[in-house]
Amino acid sequence: MFYIPQPDELKSPQVTHPLHPPSPAPSFTHGKKLLSDQRKPLRRWACVVGASGALFPTGAWDGPPQIFRSLRFPLLALTPLSISLLRPVTLLRIFFPPSPLSTQAESELKLYISSLQSLACPDFLIHTPQVEMASGLGNLMGKVALISGASSGIGAATAILFSKLGASLALAGRNEENLQKVGSQCQKTTPLLLAGDLSCEEDTKRILNETIKQYGKLNILVNCAGILESGSIENTSLEQFDRVFNVNVRSIYHLTMLAVPHLIATKGNIVNVSSVNGMRSFPGVLAYNMSKSAVDQFTRCVALELAPKQVRVNGVNPGVTITDLHRRGGMDEEKYQKFLEHCRNTHALGRPGEAEEVARAIAFLASEDASFITGASVPVDGGRHAMCPR
Repeated sequence: MFYIPQPDELKSPQVTHPLHPPSPAPSFTHGKKLLSDQRKPLRRWACVVGASGALFPTGAWDGPPQIFRSLRFPLLALTPLSISLLRPVTLLRIFFPPSPLSTQAESELKLYISSLQSLACPDFLIHTPQVEMASGLGNLMGKVALISGASSGIGAATAILFSKLGASLALAGRNEENLQKVGSQCQKTTPLLLAGDLSCEEDTKRILNETIKQYGKLNILVNCAGILESGSIENTSLEQFDRVFNVNVRSIYHLTMLAVPHLIATKGNIVNVSSVNGMRSFPGVLAYNMSKSAVDQFTRCVALELAPKQVRVNGVNPGVTITDLHRRGGMDEEKYQKFLEHCRNTHALGRPGEAEEVARAIAFLASEDASFITGASVPVDGGRHAMCPR
């Protein structure tokens, strides 16, 4: 075990004996003694472990943690000057434990050290092992994903991206012709195509059951089905209100409820597609705004309920995204083009989003790259949620 110099010490090294003994660990008590301890310069310790001579940083202490003292390592403090006088091979000879560690002791050390913040070490002090990290954008190899609303827009873009990332797909949508077109673009995999209306309970049950029958499991559920309809409190009928909520909220609730047992079995995850309208209030689309706020609350509540079972639940909140959503909501082409032009002023990045940009956020949340994220509603809106109302 040896002392790692800090950047400020490298500027003005102090000459001391290479075997200068470490001072005792600080006493974390209240009062004047704690303040006094906090003023002391902290030393950073590291330990050479295992036959490879790998360097494991251990954190900031004025002395080594108890776990290392109990293992009877040679405890040596080196100044920048004394380190600079020693070759790496010499360091290994001096600081390698006199007898090999037991497998259990080495495992305990590695587990303990990996939980501490890594430190920046000089290159000549051997490599610093890092926690294994996923590489690339959300590798989904071996995962089964069910994506609703996959026949167009964000759902279609998500399906195509997931196929590139290696997922086995079940794609649900109301428009069978469009669903076929999306399926033909999923080149790495041949998706299961499930035409149906998720506001119909029987269709929802069939879609889930056929997915499990085909693949035998479910790792990822992407709730992307949704509709937009215009209307204020003065002119939104109850029929219109029910229609929006049936598709945007009730269908998500029902499909998720059916999928949960399968997601628990695989410790899978859910990504709900909401909207910036769930975070911010906008006039003229009352039922839609309310439905997306409900989706955000649903995301947080279900995340808390399923966290003990290691099922993650997150959401994305897109801003204006170039899809057919607004056209299907009643905008003609002229109004739609003016609306997109207006987005230059309402979105901080000065443009509307692309469906593929939202799909990449969904892929991240669905992958192991987001393994410590749950209950989050992630804006993918070019800064719209942070803008002043316009």
